[in-house]
Amino acid sequence: MKIPTYSMSDLNIFNIFNINWLIYILISLFIIFLINRYFSIKKNINNSFIKILSTIYIDSNNKIVILDLKKLILVIGITSKKMVILHTFYKKKNKIK
Repeated sequence: MKIPTYSMSDLNIFNIFNINWLIYILISLFIIFLINRYFSIKKNINNSFIKILSTIYIDSNNKIVILDLKKLILVIGITSKKMVILHTFYKKKNKIK
């Protein structure tokens, strides 16, 4: 029985690891990167139903805040002791034909 012999030119990276496996590994790493990127972006989306549109300071203890809720806009007066709804605007849905 003859023992196979190898020279240094026969032992390169492409013979040790098949090039197809390298391509599969790179594609899978790229897919994992895209999935991770998609879920991290989706996590950072603000899903709050309350947004502060504006804050107007009257003095150090009094201010007026305009809040955007899902279906209405509130104008609220805030003092150090209480909060009062000054006005309410209802949003209308625009129907596109």
